Amino acid sequence: MVDAGPADTTLRVCGHQPGGDGCLPLVTDPAARAATMAAPSPKAPSPVASVPVTESPTPSATS
Repeated sequence: MVDAGPADTTLRVCGHQPGGDGCLPLVTDPAARAATMAAPSPKAPSPVASVPVTESPTPSATS
């Protein structure tokens, strides 16, 4: 974590992926920028996969 409170803070996010390295543009004064952004909404729960229930065949008595 980084203290993004001071106005002179500048952030850059970089990463390494199999396709190559890359960075996002600089973010200056991230605290002020975050204050103008909408809060993320809670993530909806994932639907549970529906698995069909099949009943075992009832053994039949054969004589």
